[in-house]
Amino acid sequence: MNAQEHLLTKLAEECSEVAQNATKALCFGLDDKYGDRPTNRERIVEELNDLFAVVDMLVDTGILPSDWLHLPSVLKKKAKVCHFMGYAQNVGTLQLPLGLKGLELPTTNSEQIDTKLIV
Repeated sequence: MNAQEHLLTKLAEECSEVAQNATKALCFGLDDKYGDRPTNRERIVEELNDLFAVVDMLVDTGILPSDWLHLPSVLKKKAKVCHFMGYAQNVGTLQLPLGLKGLELPTTNSEQIDTKLIV
């Protein structure tokens, strides 16, 4: 295994650890803690920091470009998530409000999200 393969393996591992802790938060709540361990929320934050550390290493080694973070793509993803949250609310599988401030959810199933980059 070379350094690139090792760092990509670490990237996959950290993504899995974020997912694992998100699942624990879904099962037991964000503020649940087992014994003297950190809360699930704190564990998610810790794993996200670990993930971004590996991303930073991938950038430092030239495996990923330094300009990998693309704001229009981030905004497009946020809009898509909001769109499908609205859809889920409309079909009865999501109850709002969730305490999520700043989200504007579509109010009808017929609203479509633009698949072009949001600028």
